[in-house]
Parts: sequence; structure tokens; C-alpha cells
Amino acid sequence: MMLRPRVWTIATAALVASAFWCSCAKPPVTKFAIYPPENVAFAGLEVAGPAAISPDGRRLAFIGVDDTGKSQLWVRPLDGATAQPLAATANATYPFWSPDSRYLAFFADGQLESVPASGGPPKTLCPALDGRGGSWGALGTIIFAAGSAAGLSQVPAAGGTPVQATALDPGRQEVSHRQPEFLPDGRHFLYVAISNRAENSGIFAGDTRAGQDARNARRLMSGDARVAYAPPRYLLYPLGGNLVARAFDSQRLVFTGEPLIVADHIGRGFNSHASDLSVSANGALAWRSQPIAPRQLAWFDRSGRQIEGPRGPYFNPSLSPDGKRVALSRLESLAPPTGNIWLLDSVSGSRSQLTVGSGAQLLPAWSPDGRRIAYGLVRPPDYGLYLKNAGGESGDELLLKTAHVAVPMDWSRDGRFLLYAELEPKTKWDLKVLPLGGNKKPMSVIQTEFNEGDGRFSPDGRWIAFWSDKSGRYEVYVRSFQGARATGSAETWQVSTVGGTWPRWRCDGKELFFKSLDNKMMAVPVYAGSTFQAGVPLALFDTHDLEPDNLTYDVRPDGQQFLISGVFEGRRARPVNVYLNWLAGVKR
Repeated sequence: MMLRPRVWTIATAALVASAFWCSCAKPPVTKFAIYPPENVAFAGLEVAGPAAISPDGRRLAFIGVDDTGKSQLWVRPLDGATAQPLAATANATYPFWSPDSRYLAFFADGQLESVPASGGPPKTLCPALDGRGGSWGALGTIIFAAGSAAGLSQVPAAGGTPVQATALDPGRQEVSHRQPEFLPDGRHFLYVAISNRAENSGIFAGDTRAGQDARNARRLMSGDARVAYAPPRYLLYPLGGNLVARAFDSQRLVFTGEPLIVADHIGRGFNSHASDLSVSANGALAWRSQPIAPRQLAWFDRSGRQIEGPRGPYFNPSLSPDGKRVALSRLESLAPPTGNIWLLDSVSGSRSQLTVGSGAQLLPAWSPDGRRIAYGLVRPPDYGLYLKNAGGESGDELLLKTAHVAVPMDWSRDGRFLLYAELEPKTKWDLKVLPLGGNKKPMSVIQTEFNEGDGRFSPDGRWIAFWSDKSGRYEVYVRSFQGARATGSAETWQVSTVGGTWPRWRCDGKELFFKSLDNKMMAVPVYAGSTFQAGVPLALFDTHDLEPDNLTYDVRPDGQQFLISGVFEGRRARPVNVYLNWLAGVKR
């Protein structure tokens, strides 16, 4: 059973702090912790964003996940012990407050929505496929990241047609703008710009009046995680693992002091570039520490029975064709991202490192004979696809040098083609094939204005399963593959019905698996002869992964067991820390 703070401790702390705010004395910092309700966990930072404290410092909004895997928006007063769920907010992510603390905005099911903080029906404001943070300005404008591979958008707080607020700068090789934060004037805003070149990523200041001209953006500092503005003159952000505050002139857009430590071990998102913090206008700070629960590999059967595997920073498990070995990406550093490919014996559990080098070696893909492994190298400006003998002997062979981030997806069973994804600044994630014989000239399979990813060849090589966001949310599709005549105009069928990602085939091609948007493992019967036909998707089990945005998996050839890399425990014990009058506790 989890031990929770006494109710009177939290309520009394908040009341005492309120009295201090109303007096002329300078109050000390008051600290307490908030836990989620019974049978509810705080959703993971990567997928749901941080808890958000209201501008008036009286309430905390957060995304909670119950034991059935259902997530929704909750609100809790700081001077009380009971949190209330807000109706009709299922699948909500990245909540943020209106300036008057009366409303909350959030992303859900491909839309940006708002809802009264005291409860009531939500209102759809505009489409937002894959929200990555937003901010509600003092002049009635919301600026937000509608997706993970585009510039920012802005829309009136009452709703309407969004317009582009920032554009990716190809000169800086930018691939994403996200995690915006309005400054007090309601016109200037801060945001994170992510570039293929690490040195070009940073925190920028934009202006809603300037439109999307990238030349009007002003770089403030290096960094790749969200900053929060704390009145009257500070920016809060992660630095070297700590939460720091730095004096900032919001009118001249310049720093006026050096970073000061506020707290240790601040949580931050590797993929989302979120920071686990929120601050009010009157000195209340909410933040969470970096999670200590490790990722683990776990086997699940089709009923959801779990068999634990090794723990560690392992991602992207890829089973060898015979199912006896697993290739993995092991993350070793976040800033800059570095990692190597490791091999795991699925029977004995022994592990060995396959690749050695700087940068990040990602997404291992086995050759059909199980003798070689392809992987992607992310080491700006050196991007490309490489090949390594699975036995570890000899060096790494460069298959293809690319201008942008590229990662292998799958190898055709006849060994003729390597399917890979490449992140293009204009067309986002695209699917391409590299012929492994002949002239080895890459060919586009799917290149549109939308994102397409995680392509997988069917066992007979006639079909490619993949996900795309062309419908306004992620769905799984299958299209025909014509080998050396690969084209973007092939016939396509939608397989998922209410969203899905990460498709995998059974070895006989008669079943296709994917992960639903509500974190369930799905199975679809497939009938593929001269044409393709899919049956009705069936939910096999809930993965209960507490970081579903980072869930990666593979399936045994017979489709009876699933190897999942996830976080399945430890989140419930990590509270939201609340500091009232946080500046009084800064280490100077």
C-alpha cells in the first residue's frame, strides 16, 4: 500500500502560504507533495505532458490513468485533498490554463479542445493531430504544436481556423518546433526548435505579429527542452539534470543573470522535449523528478500474461528470424543522444554489445538469414544506414549516406530490399527502399505531405504495412509493393479503425498486429491473394505501459508472444512536488 501525506498537512501548508502572500512579510518556501488518486497513476511525461498549475496558483491539472488504462484530465485544488476528473476528456494530453484560470485547453483524438476547469462539456477549437504543447496568451490567442514534425500554429482561444505561426528553417536543418510558452505581453512567445544538427537546436523567441518568417525568430540559448516563464522576471528550465531559474527581461528578450539551482533531478522528455514543470503567476511551482523506474523487456502472451525480462534503457527490440536472439538499441546518454546496438540471447538472457562508436545507433533490422543487422546512425552531420555482421566480426559497412535522419524498418524476405524511413524537412517522415543489388539507388515508396513510418514487408514481399497521419490521427495501412517499380501511387487499404501504430506481421502473413492509440495490442486477420483484405481488429491485451509513447515491441514468428520494451511499474510513487514561494528556496 502506498503511504500518502496527511490531508491536513497539505491543506494547512496552502492556507499558511496564502496568508503569507497577503502579508507584507517575505515568506519562506513551503514544500509539499501531491499524489494521484487511489487506483490512478500520473500519465507519462512523454505522451501526456507535465501537470499544469493554474496562473492563480490555486489548482493543479494533470492527466491520470486508471487501472483499466483509461486516461483523462483531472483537477485538484492545492488547499484540498480530492481531485476531480473532468467528464468527456478521455485521451487528453498536454493541458494548459487560460490566463484567468477558468479554463483548460488540451489535446485529444486529433483535436485541440478547451473545457471549464470546474467541469462542463469540452469545446473543439481546431484540428491538432499530435499535440506537443500549447500556451494561452493574455490577448486571447493560443499558440500550439499541432504535430511533432512541423512549425507552430496559432488560433483564437474561442476556436477557428489555425494559421501557421512559425516555419521550420531549412538553413538550420530544423525538423520540429514545439513546447511554446507565451510571455506576459501576449504577443511574444518562447519555443523549442529541434534540428538535425544538434548545435542548431535551441530556445527561440517568436512574435505572433511576425507571421511564419523564420528570420524574425530570435535565438536565446542552446537547449532542447521546454522553458517556463515565471513572473516577474525568470525563466525556468532543465540544465545539467537540475531545475534552474535565470533572470530574464521579457521586453528586451535578454537574460539579465546567471542560472540558479531550484531543485535537483528535474524530469524531461527525450522524444517530446517537454520539461516536467509548471509555474504560476504568484510564486507556486509544480515539478516532478526524473523517473527512477527503469525500462524493462517483458514477454506477453496473447492473453496479456507477463513474463519479466532484463531491465535497462533498451528500445526497439528486433527478434532474429529464428526468434532466438534480440537486437536492441541501448540508450546511453540524452544530451547529446548516444547509444549502441546490443544483442540478447532470448533463451539464456546473456547480453553483448554489437556496435561501438559515438552518436546514436538506432533501429536494428535483421537480414533474412540472421547473419547481418542494418541500423541507422544519428551523429550530425553524419547520417546514414549501416550494416554489421551479427557475430560482431569485421567493421561497420556504410550502405547509404543520407542528408537527414534515416532509420531502417525492415528487410524483404528475399534479401533484395531494405525498407527505411527518412525525415525530410518538407515532407516529414517518408518511406523509401534501398535495393541491395544493382545500382543501389534509393526509391520512394510513400512520400506525401503527411508522416508515414514503421513500414514492414509482408512475408511474401507483396505488401507493406505502415502508419500514417493523413486522416488526422495515426492509422495503420497496407499497400502493395511492386519491387523495383516502387511508386507512391500503389493501392492502399486502411487496417485500423480507431487509430493505431507499429504494425507487425505474423510469419505466415495471415495476421497483422499493431498498437492501438489507447495502449492495447491488436490483432487483425488478413486475407491476401491477388488483392488484400483485412478482418475486424481484435484487442488482445492492455500493455499497461506507463510511457506508451515510447512503447516498442516485436512479435515471435508464430504470433503467440510479444516482446515489449516499456515501463510497467514505479510511476505511482513519483509525486508532483509543489513549492509555494519557490524563489525563496533558490540556491544562490
